[in-house]
Amino acid sequence: MIKGMCLAEFHPTAGPKIKYQIPEEVFSKEDLDAIHPYIITKPDLKERLITLNTLGKKVIGCPVIIENPKYARNAYIFNLFFVMDSKTETTKYEPVVKKLASYLKQIEVVDKEKEKNSIGLRVNRSMVKVTVTKNRKILEKYWKNNFWIVS
Repeated sequence: MIKGMCLAEFHPTAGPKIKYQIPEEVFSKEDLDAIHPYIITKPDLKERLITLNTLGKKVIGCPVIIENPKYARNAYIFNLFFVMDSKTETTKYEPVVKKLASYLKQIEVVDKEKEKNSIGLRVNRSMVKVTVTKNRKILEKYWKNNFWIVS
C-alpha cells in the first residue's frame, strides 16, 4: 500500500532535501540522510528504477538529472518517489514511476526554456490531486453526511 510520495531534489548549497511530500512527514530528513545516494544519485543511475527496502519502508523512484548550464552546478537533480509499506509488491508501480519521471523531466525542460522553474508547484498540485483521488470515498461520505452536493 502506498503511504505517500515525495519530491526530493539536490539543492546547490544545502545538498539533498525533500521539497514536497504528501502526507507531511511520511519521509523524514533523517530517512533521506540515510539513503540519499539512492534517491539523489550519481549520473550512472539516472532514469533507472531504484527500489529500496529499508527503515521499515519500501521506496521506489526514478532519479532524473537534467544537464543545462542555466542551472546552478550545471544540472538539476530530482526524484519523485513513492513510499510504501515494506511488504508491498512494487512491480505494478514501476511503469507509473518511470512515466512520472519522464513527464516531470519534459515539464522541467520546457519550463526552463521559457525561463520558468515550476516543477515543484506542478508536482505539489499533482500530489494533492492524487491524495484527493485516493481519499475520494472518504470525502464523498463526509459530503453526504454534511449535506454537501457531490457531482
